[in-house]
Amino acid sequence: MKNSFKKNGMQLDLPAEIIQFLESSYDGIFITDGEGMILYTNYANEKVSGYTKEHVLGKNIQDLAKEKWFSHSVTLDVLTSKKRETAMCTNYVTNKQVIVTGNPIFSKDGELKYVFNNIRDITDLVAQKKLLEQKEKFIEQQSHELEHLRALQSKMKKKYIVHSDNIKKAFQLARHVAKFDSTVLILGESGTGKEGIAEIIVDSGNRSKEPFIKINCGAIPENLLESELFGYEKGAFTGADPKGKIGKFELAQGGTILLDEIAELPLNLQVKLLRVLQEKEITRVGGTKTIELDVRVIAATNKSIIDMVESGTFREDLYYRLNVVSINVPSLRERVEDIKPLITHFLEMFNNKHNLTKSISNEVYDVLCKYSWPGNVRELENVTESLIILSQNQIITQDDLPNKLIANTMKVNSTVEVNEIIPLKDATSHLEKQLIIKTIAKHGSTRKAAEVLQVDQSTIVRKIKKYNIDI
Repeated sequence: MKNSFKKNGMQLDLPAEIIQFLESSYDGIFITDGEGMILYTNYANEKVSGYTKEHVLGKNIQDLAKEKWFSHSVTLDVLTSKKRETAMCTNYVTNKQVIVTGNPIFSKDGELKYVFNNIRDITDLVAQKKLLEQKEKFIEQQSHELEHLRALQSKMKKKYIVHSDNIKKAFQLARHVAKFDSTVLILGESGTGKEGIAEIIVDSGNRSKEPFIKINCGAIPENLLESELFGYEKGAFTGADPKGKIGKFELAQGGTILLDEIAELPLNLQVKLLRVLQEKEITRVGGTKTIELDVRVIAATNKSIIDMVESGTFREDLYYRLNVVSINVPSLRERVEDIKPLITHFLEMFNNKHNLTKSISNEVYDVLCKYSWPGNVRELENVTESLIILSQNQIITQDDLPNKLIANTMKVNSTVEVNEIIPLKDATSHLEKQLIIKTIAKHGSTRKAAEVLQVDQSTIVRKIKKYNIDI
């Protein structure tokens, strides 16, 4: 049994077994004669192409090309080149992606007799490839983010001491808001590390590689602050640079600007800053041209701006523009767990700086942990360096501590506590010294101290000299 198709004198005779093989093929089979007349197509090709045998048999490949069923004809390529051709094509009817390989078959005389096309459906393969590429892109992105996070955490461990829950929450919030471009207001006492929180926001955000400009609004004279912030054109005022000057906002273009001590900003400049936040543009002093800005604004202050709003010294509309997200940085009194690790950190830092190997006694650690630290981390850092420099011994003891610090940590009505065994005469001297320091610090004179301690004034004066107390 043979399968025959005859068209214009051309005939394709195939044994039934060959037809059975072709019909059972997973790939589509498509055969034309040497002039492009379609002689055969199998069931798999009908499925992938969407057209039936009845529709195509007896037509020329050119006819199908005109019907725009597919994006490209490999058969036409083979008819032109007389050699094997392969191409990836799209079938517009079934929306399938296929790879077509066309093979020329020649007669004994060397004439092109048939074109045998093998069509493979790769739609799922292409979809899987795209999915894999998307996954690889996602993995790469996650890998970069993980590397960035690890680098940031490494930097934080080296630069910041974070143990207490209070400060951890502030750092976690800083990393979270870094993902967004909203204005951030950082609140906290002087010396708590507000600038460090701003650095975390910048380092964790998508502007980390862009400029980060810092300006202290309270450190610049009012008559110069406007030109520092917004810049000025040439000839704007007497003494100005004849070339003009770029302001801090322009220098921060594409990045972030930190307006530290924002509460010190004069009212007239508060209006201009409000316009910058609303309009995203500035005008230089003495200029008329507006300059568009792409700058993230972070503000910080150690004052209660809401109290200033109520008293009329800070604009309410500017406050709400700045306070889109607020981060409260706890004082050192609120994060006592961090005091000892901070002291250890500063001790190592200043030992390295001054090429020393000094240590601190346990009793000094105890006193420093009880101190109220009104100047917060900055004060702790300064005190630690001072102790390292001024101490005459390898181990820093309580005798090296400033008198005001000891007085602050003592309670007038507290009972005496014994933390370690020392000679009785040393304990007596130590207690006498502390009592005198505390009493003079509270009452301000040796006369009043003698009265409170119920001794003669001469006794107080003598013991001040004995214990080398600095008053």
